Amino acid sequence: MKRLPLEVKYGLAIGLGTSAYILTEYVLGLHSYFIALGRYTGYFAMMIPIIGLYIAIKDKKEFELNQEITLGQALMVALKVNVISTTIITAFWALYFTVIHPDFITYGLEYTKTLLVQEGITGAQYHQKLAQYTASFQLKNQLVFIPIGTFTTGMVVGLIIGILHRSKPSIPTSGQ
Repeated sequence: MKRLPLEVKYGLAIGLGTSAYILTEYVLGLHSYFIALGRYTGYFAMMIPIIGLYIAIKDKKEFELNQEITLGQALMVALKVNVISTTIITAFWALYFTVIHPDFITYGLEYTKTLLVQEGITGAQYHQKLAQYTASFQLKNQLVFIPIGTFTTGMVVGLIIGILHRSKPSIPTSGQ
């Protein structure tokens, strides 16, 4: 049986791993009852693609490219991995918002109202900020922001990892 290409394997792992992490947060109540804590735990989900991309680029260099990788090759790995993982993550969020936890956006807006009041924002400024948050929390907007943000962040991470992992050009010695 033929093995999955490295980029597919890591794209699936990142997409499914991130989705599983988000689902675990939901089961633990971090998207409803403990939303104040969930506001911070969501940042840990970002470790999945960072670690996954790091290992994908490292494995590409070590196991497929004979310990040599250019920045362009690293970016190509990141591109392929990110297309797959972003597709899975976006599909998961669409399912999450509509089937798994359709009240998630409502909980988020209610929590935002609480934060605005705690910050002492009142009157016209309160209504203006609430209108901005309400617009950004709309499902159609979230399903635009999520893939753009996920993919862009993944490519920036891939660029950084690619810079760190790229092979240094060999300098010919005078004896060659």
